[in-house]
Amino acid sequence: MVQSGPTGWPASDDWAGWAAVWEARMRAFFPHRADAIDAMLDVLAELLPPGPWRLLDLGAGTGSLSKALLERFPEASIVALDLDPVLMTIGRGALGAAGGRLTWLQADLRAPDWTDGLGPAARFDAVVSLATLHHFSSREVAALCAALAGLIQPGGLLLNAEGLPASAPTSHLARVFDQARRRGSPPADGFWEAIEADPGFGAVVAERAGLRDRMRGAGRAMSAEAHCRALRRAGFREAAVAWRYLDEALVVGLR
Repeated sequence: MVQSGPTGWPASDDWAGWAAVWEARMRAFFPHRADAIDAMLDVLAELLPPGPWRLLDLGAGTGSLSKALLERFPEASIVALDLDPVLMTIGRGALGAAGGRLTWLQADLRAPDWTDGLGPAARFDAVVSLATLHHFSSREVAALCAALAGLIQPGGLLLNAEGLPASAPTSHLARVFDQARRRGSPPADGFWEAIEADPGFGAVVAERAGLRDRMRGAGRAMSAEAHCRALRRAGFREAAVAWRYLDEALVVGLR
């Protein structure tokens, strides 16, 4: 039975509806998100050898990037990793297992042993990340890059797209570009309040409350070039900005 959600919001098990609401909310923060995803897909197609590929979607949320990957690359298999139980519940409901090609995994990227959940022989052709790493401090990003370098096959890729300043985050240009990106695109209000008011999400809302300290954001602590430097120090052969619009950017590391 479909449970009615709060007025004006999807019903509890209208997973596609909730996923669409979340995606609209993310586009408010990241207006050229669709262009960034297109750039990521093009980079994968150009730089990886013929598939089938095994991909890791880092901070997958409701799976919008995983969905785009599954559609563009029908031979790819994907591990969608996130910590947030609410977003993962929506993603699982909306996408399922995609005929065995999509695996959902809950993991805390701040835990020193987070890679253990991937299995002892986990290797990926590429790791992709959409609006995830800005939640972490520069030191945490460096540690993640080092861990990811050990998971990616030689010749594989790491792709990270999000708001990444072209200069130091505290610089005048970075502040102006950030304001320009956000202008006219306020985030949708009330999403989390609606989720919390819907009894259909009760269990995962309670789980999420217990994880809140682990999901804290660090703010935009690094520029795009700082991300590139972190990748090179972690052992990636090359790293560069592959796409940019103001302070929205795609950074690519070649293992």
